Amino acid sequence: MLAVCLSFFNVSCGLDVLKKPIDDPFYLENQPNVESSFDSCYFHFSTHTLSDPEVSGGKSQVYYKIYNDDQKVSSEESSLISMADDSVRKGNSAQTMLETYGYKELYYLDSNGSVTSFDISNGQHKIRIRLTNYSDNVEDYSASISVDGTKIGIPVRMTGKTFDFGRSGENDENPADTHSAENASSSDTKGFLEKQDEGEENIFYVAMFAAYWRYDDSYETNYSPVHFLGRVKIDANVLNN
Repeated sequence: MLAVCLSFFNVSCGLDVLKKPIDDPFYLENQPNVESSFDSCYFHFSTHTLSDPEVSGGKSQVYYKIYNDDQKVSSEESSLISMADDSVRKGNSAQTMLETYGYKELYYLDSNGSVTSFDISNGQHKIRIRLTNYSDNVEDYSASISVDGTKIGIPVRMTGKTFDFGRSGENDENPADTHSAENASSSDTKGFLEKQDEGEENIFYVAMFAAYWRYDDSYETNYSPVHFLGRVKIDANVLNN
């Protein structure tokens, strides 16, 4: 009798157990791209409540990566979007985003100056994120993260540095100045070009995705498919972006 080895049910065959992916709880309100004008360079999305007892109790997070090559960001974006839309592969899209492409969790600087994890509780929420300052004196054009209409802080990288790459404040930093081969694999600039094309120097792209996750009964992390939030272009040759 022929024994059939199915990865869904039999882990002794040496195959990965396929997990049922969590539903995608995100809905886009505004998705920026590299052609967006300064007044549209913000990410805006909403979440709905996941009520299934098997997946409730988790949280959503936003992930980002900095690129200095428009072809690379387009390629990795397309790959992740394709995975998230694939009924077979979508459950692995978050691991690919984090482990293969090196996306990092977005943090924020709170009113006390502390770098804080940006966690979104399971429920109905509206999130607005602007990474950079175009006008420090106009709220809609200033770097901020707002949840349900309330500003909670300023978005920052995993290092605690801002996304104002063209500025020289205490928390500002051009990613090209600190990128090196030694820390590239663990940084938020994995895959940086060592030398950008002429005319493209200090031009950066930040792509962002969101995912919901929780620990399963085995205390392993189970993710929703990733949801593409958009991409912005940041020119470190100028102060305002």
